[in-house]
Formats: sequence, structure tokens, C-alpha cells
Amino acid sequence: MVRIRLERELNELRNDIITVGSWTDDVLQMASTIFQDGDSVPYKEVDEAVRRIVSAKRKLEENCLRLLASEQPLASDFRLVSAIFKMASHIKRIGELAGALVELADESEMRSDPAWDILEDMLAEGRDMLHSALRSLVRFDTDLAQSTIDRDAIVDQLFRKLREEIIQELREGDSPDPLLPDALLMGKFLEKIGDHAASSAEWVLFAIGDRRE
Repeated sequence: MVRIRLERELNELRNDIITVGSWTDDVLQMASTIFQDGDSVPYKEVDEAVRRIVSAKRKLEENCLRLLASEQPLASDFRLVSAIFKMASHIKRIGELAGALVELADESEMRSDPAWDILEDMLAEGRDMLHSALRSLVRFDTDLAQSTIDRDAIVDQLFRKLREEIIQELREGDSPDPLLPDALLMGKFLEKIGDHAASSAEWVLFAIGDRRE
């Protein structure tokens, strides 16, 4: 009976982290809308979405600690709860970075610049990495988690390409676009999003018991 209750609570934790991930993806979708369609997104809507993610993260952490304190989890259960606890922080941070990205991108006027296309590619890659990290947790799929980690190198490569593009424009332009620093900052946000998605996948490997260090 105790084990059945514990299994139910573990499943609820997994469902909760997936929900937080889904809400985070909603903010990334807002950013994608700006990059792809150029449509504006009300900042109040973005702010409310990020606040909901932060609040859910706190509640999820409390539930993780409560379960560890009140139950007698097996080693595998402890790894899963610890992983979800850590993933909550990484996913929350993705949501915050995505919110900052939406605000900056919405105000940008450089949407025809080559750097914009690179940023759009970085966003698509980072967003898909988040999806993969969450799917790997649902499936307990070590291969998918590892491939998510490996894909962080793609985001890093795109960021290097972005910096090279910006440096080239600064060197060649008689009057460089004053918005180029914004592009670099957005690129840094997206690089960090990739890092946090990869870290989430690393915690999935920990939960499964296969850290592959």
C-alpha cells in the first residue's frame, strides 16, 4: 500500500515537471512567433506566463522535499526525485530567459538582418532540445537524453557563427547597425537556453542511473 502511494506521488511529480516544461514552451512559442511572423506579443502576457512558471517551480520543489522527508524511497526513487528537483530550476531558468528574449526581440527592428536568421535557428534548436529532454524523462530514454546533451554543441556552434557575423558587420559597415549588441545579447540568452536544456537531460540520465560521465 505504501509503495502504491509512493508510485502515485512519483508519477505526479513527473507530470508536474512536464506541465512546467509545457508552460515554458509556451513562452518559447511566443518568441518563435516574433522571429517567424514578426507579430508582437503583449508583455503582460509574457510576464504572467513567466510568473506562473516560477510559482510552479517553487511548489514542485516543495513537493519533492516533502516526499523525500515523509516517505522511504528506494535509491532509484531518490534519484528520480532529485533529478526532478534540479530540472525544475533549469526549466524555470529557460522560462525566464525566454521571457527576456521575447521582450528584446519584440522591440528589435533588425528582422531582415542575417543575424536574425541565426537567432531563429538557435531558438528552434533550443526549443527542440527542451522537448527532447522532457520526452526522455517520460520514456526513461537514455539515448534520447544523451542526444539532447550532444545537440548543445549545435547551439554553441550557431552562437559562434552569430558572433562572427556581428564582428564582420562591425568591421565592414561604415555605420554599423546600433541593434547588433541586442542580437549578441539575444544570442547569449539562446545559448544559455541550450545549456539548461542539456543540463535537464543530464539529470534525466542521473534519474535513470546512467550519468555517462
